[in-house]
Amino acid sequence: MNRPFDEAKYSALLKGLEVSEILFSELHDPYRIEAEYYGKKYLSGERLLSQRPHNKLNDITTKVSDGTHFTPEYTDSGIPFLSALNVLESRLDFSVGHQFISQAQHDELYRRCDPKPGDILLRKVGVGPRLAAVVPQDVPEFSIFVSVAQIRLKQGEIEPTLLSTFINCHYGQEQLLRLQKGASQPDLHLEDIRKLIVPIFSADFQHQIDRDVKQAKASLTESIRLYAQAESTLLRALNLENWNPPRMSTYEVRAGEAFRKGRLDAEHFHPQYEALLQHLQTHAKRCRLVQEFSSYCDRGVQPEYSEVGKYPVVNSRHILERGLDYDNFERTDEAFWNRSDTQSARIARGDILTYMTGGYSKKPGRTAVYLEDEPALASNEVNMLRARDENSIYVAVALNSFIGRLQAAAACTGSVQQHLYPSDIQNFLVPFVDASTQTQIVADVEASHIARRRAKGLLEAAKRAVEIAIEENEAAGLEYLKATI
Repeated sequence: MNRPFDEAKYSALLKGLEVSEILFSELHDPYRIEAEYYGKKYLSGERLLSQRPHNKLNDITTKVSDGTHFTPEYTDSGIPFLSALNVLESRLDFSVGHQFISQAQHDELYRRCDPKPGDILLRKVGVGPRLAAVVPQDVPEFSIFVSVAQIRLKQGEIEPTLLSTFINCHYGQEQLLRLQKGASQPDLHLEDIRKLIVPIFSADFQHQIDRDVKQAKASLTESIRLYAQAESTLLRALNLENWNPPRMSTYEVRAGEAFRKGRLDAEHFHPQYEALLQHLQTHAKRCRLVQEFSSYCDRGVQPEYSEVGKYPVVNSRHILERGLDYDNFERTDEAFWNRSDTQSARIARGDILTYMTGGYSKKPGRTAVYLEDEPALASNEVNMLRARDENSIYVAVALNSFIGRLQAAAACTGSVQQHLYPSDIQNFLVPFVDASTQTQIVADVEASHIARRRAKGLLEAAKRAVEIAIEENEAAGLEYLKATI
């Protein structure tokens, strides 16, 4: 029996859906027929950008390329080999873990893809935002993997900082996310990157954005300096600034000691580890094992990520050399956040986070203290330590310095994939210095975090000013920038 067509019911159904209509003649060339590609938000953004003076990226560049498409042979040291993970918002970060290649291999790769100061690097492969950063003047020569695109601008067309800020803002991201292809491992093809619509901005507007971005970089540099100062203060107080561990290629350990510790790997018993512990006990005001002052010490949970989730998730990639990458946390949804088995992995301000599983280029042991009020979730790659009666910022600095890193190296198990366990961290020895020195160390780390937050605020203001200039006009964008900073 055929049921009559219910027009009212059909109309009600359509109201709950996002429906775009487009003529066949309006399909983009080469033809894209995915429904998502013609979503209303993309069509609206394209229409807005096309209505104001603009160029295609291809018109203002001399080169749009990408890194090598094959995996080179890695070395223990040499020329840095960067991937998409090293391209953060408006900055390159060499501390998030990268490989090295030989000079000869670099020379071969550099003939095709030669990133130089002033070029823009763009994340082109993987899930997540398509972040862009300008190559600064003060970095050594390096090579890049296929996951990174290299963009070189024509002289005088547009400020590199303005283009990277535009790419990182809503209208740049929306275009690139629309253009990418693939599902599980989305990729931006070079011919699609060249199609990016880039608005034309006045020289004065570009200058103001450039100044704002450079102020952000200065704040970030200050943040790094303050953290390094805190660590230097700690090492100086413990007479460790010029300390060198024993460099012995052979040594002996009694069988009873090996069986007592349940370890047969020679590296675990290297004399440098015992020498460090003896030095700490000699020069520190006092020493305590982590287990003596921890109220909680355990790894997080296997997360379920959600692109639209509102709860931050911290994984190993977010633990940098000097702090956390607060800007790029993953997200999970409310359902996962509220599950009974995830409650213990909730991170609070002052919790100490340690990277637990590492590979060839990134060893376990990196540690940072969480300094935001917004609660987050620790992934199963991260150990969460809660200090009961010691300052957590000070403890984090000690564990992140080579004092903690050396103990982590001794405790790690595994070869290709190294592992650190909560029970290992519980047995780490933490040296404590006098109260006034601890106070100075804590103050420097807190000031470092404030400077990092200021850098983030400046970059957000620059992005929003660009968006306002597109939506309204440059005067409104500059007024916003002036009021914000």
